[in-house]
Amino acid sequence: MGQQAMKWILALVLCLAVACPVLAAEITLPQSNGTKTPMGGVGDAAKTTGGGFTFVNITTNATTVVKSGAGFVHTVCVLTAGATDTATIYNNTAGSGTTIGTLDTALTGCFQIDAIFTIGLTIVTAGTTPGNLSVSYY
Repeated sequence: MGQQAMKWILALVLCLAVACPVLAAEITLPQSNGTKTPMGGVGDAAKTTGGGFTFVNITTNATTVVKSGAGFVHTVCVLTAGATDTATIYNNTAGSGTTIGTLDTALTGCFQIDAIFTIGLTIVTAGTTPGNLSVSYY
């Protein structure tokens, strides 16, 4: 292996061992009292749910603003399948803007999203027959 390749490998190892954890620790979420909590810390959602995620249940075709402001969407579980129905997840406080993802709600099960949102979390369900969704987030 060449000297240049060894330098790249060393730089990657240093990033993974030193720099990357520091960057992850710098991600914070604003709290209702005006403070900021590090990602993974105990914030508003943990205080209201006993240390876990908050959830919302969606059973109709609608535009649902789940949360305003920054946060983290963990899973979207399709508990009862819809018919030709979708759930589009947005980083916004409206049913438009940056799409985090789109689910076919004819498929039941829990889908792990694990995405940070900065503006808000909105889910638009649309189609023939809505499914029964449970969204976990903080």
